[in-house]
Amino acid sequence: MSESITGYIDHIIFRNEDNGYTVMVLKGVSEEDELTCVGSFPVVTQGASVELEGNFTQHPVYGKQFQAVRLTEKMPEDALAMERYLGSGAIKGIGAALAGRIVRHFGDDTFQIVENEPERLSEVKGISEKKAREIAMQIAEKSDMRKAMMFLQKYGISLNLGAKIYQKYGDSVYSVLQENPYRLADDISGVGFKIADEIAYRIGIHTDSDYRIKSGMVYTLLQATGEGHVYLPKDELFQRAAELLGVDSSYMEKHLVDLAMDGYETSEKNDRDAKSALQEYLQALGEETPTYEIIGQDGPPHARVFTARVLRADGSELGTGVGARKQRAEEAAAQMALQKLNKAQ
Repeated sequence: MSESITGYIDHIIFRNEDNGYTVMVLKGVSEEDELTCVGSFPVVTQGASVELEGNFTQHPVYGKQFQAVRLTEKMPEDALAMERYLGSGAIKGIGAALAGRIVRHFGDDTFQIVENEPERLSEVKGISEKKAREIAMQIAEKSDMRKAMMFLQKYGISLNLGAKIYQKYGDSVYSVLQENPYRLADDISGVGFKIADEIAYRIGIHTDSDYRIKSGMVYTLLQATGEGHVYLPKDELFQRAAELLGVDSSYMEKHLVDLAMDGYETSEKNDRDAKSALQEYLQALGEETPTYEIIGQDGPPHARVFTARVLRADGSELGTGVGARKQRAEEAAAQMALQKLNKAQ
């Protein structure tokens, strides 16, 4: 059964910012002059008052320790705790001497002043109105980040990744994750579709969410690019994405225009385009040059999506493809034709 202890962080012995593993010394714990505590925490502030949940252990070398599984930071409850917090170096520009002057001036009302009337800090000698605003902003930012990191940790997001996410979205992190966590794959370095999909699953996003399907289609196209493809034919795009997402391909048709507007219908050119490669392939078989037809177009005038097909000389269809321009649609059709012919060998 876990125990709960309270105290303040006197100093931090060690901290790994990647995984949050921390070794710190807690003071103010009943019956203990000081207590070494270990655990993984999203945010740790020297001088802060905290409540820890966990169990006491006996380390073979370092002796009695508290192995914490949860840390809750408590805002300073009295003048002494506030002075300790402000003077710990947690707030840039405030040292021990200035912290003492602030607390002596406002007493037990210090926290209320800092939170709700920060302009009054300028009453203290050595603090201008500008510096008072900066202090209040830092305290608010630290509180906001701490809450956000706790929120992100609930969904299995690492500290390192959580910091990147918060830096990108700030206070919007809650709405981004709850409405469309797949934005992470577009906006955050190191986050791909699969990580975003895991987060979305934990949050409870439905498997047939429009955001999920579009993001999965983009991921499928990027995977194809990595395989050396110039374009991905429509049918193959739908097939691959359906396998990845576990949904029927009928959900994907409506997202083609969006993908075209976002520029995902193309990838970098190969040294030899698919149409030329297909022509050479058929000529090697003794066949005539294939022909191309535009068989459909969708979307508004500024974002047309064309569907093309490529035909053998006898009129039989070799493949279809889509693109934001007719030429690109024909290239995609040629790419599909080449893949079909290679599989048939």
